[in-house]
Amino acid sequence: MQKFQIKDSSKHGLGVFAKMDIEKGEIIERCAYIVIDDDDLKDDNRLNDYLFT
Repeated sequence: MQKFQIKDSSKHGLGVFAKMDIEKGEIIERCAYIVIDDDDLKDDNRLNDYLFT
């Protein structure tokens, strides 16, 4: 069960809101990412056709 949800905020558009208590230091989400160096963008590779959202 997810401990948070994304919903409309009355002040600032979308916001992230806790659905239950979250302990200090608790990891609630892990996000993988790819670091792309500017030099890598010059070469033809599979990431050129990848859609990042």
